[in-house]
Amino acid sequence: MLDACNFLGTGDPYQGMTFVGGVIASLLLPLLISAHLGYIALTPAGEAQIVRWFQSSVWFRFTNLLCVPLWWSFFEALDVSRSQANPILQTTFLVLPLSLTVLLARIVAFWSDTKIFGRGWTGYDIFKLAFWRTLSSTTALLLFAVSVDTLRNRSAFGIVLICCAGSLALIGTGLFRTAEGIRFRPVKSGELYKRAHVLAKRMGVHLQGVSVVPFGRGRLTNGYGGINQVALTDDYGHWLHGPELDFVIAHELSHCKQKHGVKKLLAATGLFVFSAGIAAYVPQGVFVTIVLNFCAIFVPMMASDALSRHFEYAADRGAVDLTGEAEAGVKSLTDMYRHTEVPAQSSRFHEMFSTHPVLSRRVQAIRRAGMNDMGARGASAR
Repeated sequence: MLDACNFLGTGDPYQGMTFVGGVIASLLLPLLISAHLGYIALTPAGEAQIVRWFQSSVWFRFTNLLCVPLWWSFFEALDVSRSQANPILQTTFLVLPLSLTVLLARIVAFWSDTKIFGRGWTGYDIFKLAFWRTLSSTTALLLFAVSVDTLRNRSAFGIVLICCAGSLALIGTGLFRTAEGIRFRPVKSGELYKRAHVLAKRMGVHLQGVSVVPFGRGRLTNGYGGINQVALTDDYGHWLHGPELDFVIAHELSHCKQKHGVKKLLAATGLFVFSAGIAAYVPQGVFVTIVLNFCAIFVPMMASDALSRHFEYAADRGAVDLTGEAEAGVKSLTDMYRHTEVPAQSSRFHEMFSTHPVLSRRVQAIRRAGMNDMGARGASAR
């Protein structure tokens, strides 16, 4: 133990044991939650199984997020990251073990997802999904932690590392979407193309492209609103028509018009840069450093998720304003949640770690928007 303590930069056996305990907890938590997801996947199929899986998957995301500042803070508390050891070795020791552990945990999690929802992903598909997801989240966050440590040492190279972490997150997310099977195929005709252009003209959006995303082996149902472009998975046309389809298209057009994707990217970038500056330059003791490490990871991530949920509500309101069909919106969302088997109810805690509001609260917000819209139309008629 003394040899281990000396290697870690401290001669205190108690600190060494604390470090070892923190390391074990950081590495085991993702594996334990993923093992639970795997266990749920092996239980009898049914609605209860799906609800349990969704609830546990939120805990899985929370745990993966928690382990990053936990792992990072034990290094900080023992002054490991500031020792005179080789910086490349220190960076590898900080980034690699937890990344590999989370990668293994995600392989199990994606396998459980595949089994429960009948997805057609192969073992190689599952590995790619787990790899790119880990690289774009856990590894990028750990690289961000290294950049903060570098800034604490008053090295401007920390700014370069922050840029590298952001690029890794952005590129890794794109490759993860590709691994999911999300491939945009532009269309020049059909109901989706016609309805999208009619609605875009009414909304005042200069629509440059309409695409269809193949349902694929992943059985993914979703809509996408980018910079003057919209896309829907091709299964929408099988169970949504008329006003319901218009609402979904209008929702994505609202994302386009209000530039939600760009705003979210800029907000996330600003939050991480600001939190890095606070974490690196505020005078610190061990306790303050640990608190700042947790805030530097959790605050930007949770704020980004909260902003995503806010944008979903805003896009729903925009769709109601355009179509005047609140009940069509409720029906389209209800059908989509039923089709994708996402639970309609969830706790506030679970929602905090999700990019979308739960169905029950979205339905209430859409109906309120519909009532306000009817009141506004009535007032204008008078």
